[in-house]
Amino acid sequence: MTIYGSMLNREKSCVTEEETSRRSPFQRPAIHQALDRKDERSNLQQEGNESSFYPQNFSQIPLMKVDQQPQRNASSATANSLPTIQGVFNQNTYRLAPNATRHIYVEAGNFAGRNLQAANLNRAVLHETMVKKSDGVALATRYNTATANFRNAVGLTVALNDYYQNSSQVPAKQAALQQTANQMIAASTPPININVVKVLWQDGRQDPNESIRGEVPFAELRRRAASDVGATALYQDLETQAGTVWRKMGDDDMPFPNPNDVNIEINQKLAEVEQDNAEMGDQGNLISFNYNLTPASTNAIVQYLCREIYRAEAITIDSISEKYAMRTYAIEPTTYYRAPGGQDVSAAWNDYENHTDPGNKQIKEGASFAKSLMAQYTATPKYLFLNEAISTSAGGRLTDVEGLLSTAINPTSGYDRDGFVSSLRDALMRVDQSIWDEETLIRGAKWMYTQSQWDNSGLETSREEINQEIREAFWDLLHKITKNVEVIRGLRRKYPNASSATIISGAQL
Repeated sequence: MTIYGSMLNREKSCVTEEETSRRSPFQRPAIHQALDRKDERSNLQQEGNESSFYPQNFSQIPLMKVDQQPQRNASSATANSLPTIQGVFNQNTYRLAPNATRHIYVEAGNFAGRNLQAANLNRAVLHETMVKKSDGVALATRYNTATANFRNAVGLTVALNDYYQNSSQVPAKQAALQQTANQMIAASTPPININVVKVLWQDGRQDPNESIRGEVPFAELRRRAASDVGATALYQDLETQAGTVWRKMGDDDMPFPNPNDVNIEINQKLAEVEQDNAEMGDQGNLISFNYNLTPASTNAIVQYLCREIYRAEAITIDSISEKYAMRTYAIEPTTYYRAPGGQDVSAAWNDYENHTDPGNKQIKEGASFAKSLMAQYTATPKYLFLNEAISTSAGGRLTDVEGLLSTAINPTSGYDRDGFVSSLRDALMRVDQSIWDEETLIRGAKWMYTQSQWDNSGLETSREEINQEIREAFWDLLHKITKNVEVIRGLRRKYPNASSATIISGAQL
């Protein structure tokens, strides 16, 4: 996830990894107390003598209701031509926080239709994201390659963005955005199915040493990508190709699968939702799926362990959401949504600020949009569990965990079980917006219920019960990962030439 700092919420980078803020493990005394008990640790069997995007933090920024659309270039994408983007930026403002406004310059996208013959596909997907200027061409190239065999079933609308600190930088920054947008279109194979919205936002920091993370208008960028006139045209274009068109909010590293491949698990889940809509009435949908943030560069054994970490988190969310009937919007980098009957979703985006927490404009963007979607169209958020989680890059989230695991599975390194368990516990609790911060899930639930039609009174009574379930799931995870590490160490020592796949298979036994 490379957007300044990867639906919306484990929601989003121009900060360096050094700038990434992490939560202190000392803020979780209840878990620490539970895990520090010696009698519980003794249950672990000793091993002998061994031992480019912001973090997915969907910030919530209140949005303008409606503003004037910028002028559009007469040149538009056709089946055999590439548009040159030379439009006019429109200046406006947005609220960054209750008492803070910022300037923003926006130029609408140029997509105006592909003139495709009507098709009869089951499903199409409009992908929505944001990307910083330096990564725009790479995104367009990856998207173009990944969707080469099913281009009429997908579209991409993206807020290409950069920031400025003083007004003298604006003309050059705007020109650079336009140039990159042209390059993104040029990287696409006609007929063009990408819409690029150019956004230049104000960095209002007074202290240059302060992290830029709090300045990035994540929600405004997402609104621009989703409700742009070019995005609407692209959505309508997809409606001529498929019976159902989904919108997919993700980060710029999200995958682009074939929406009509019946062997892909996420398509099977969407098909079930579509069938429910047909049988029980279409009130719109907002579907969150579990994911993993293990980067491709990690070795296969550490990848396996990290996938187990995210799988345990997803199972915990799924179990608690089901048990307590909580309409909890999981914090995801990839979410599918739609208004009933394929209606335009701009109203929900434009009413976004009326559904934010007045004191927290930078958090849980997905939850606020979900509440707006519910208010506008009665759509209900839903969490669905995938056996094979959606893959996205880590964006630095698991750096500490990966380093710890890489050392621990090396049979030649020193190993102390108590020290490993303690270090793993603290590393996991520092992972940005991890469910293992025992308050995260219940906060998410309260956010969904706040200012909604649902009664909030039952949440406090179940609070400690939910937290206890999270603590128990966390301890089970630590026990499982520790056991796996020790088995892997033994296998690698005994079979030094064995492949990673063989070692993983042995560890799973």
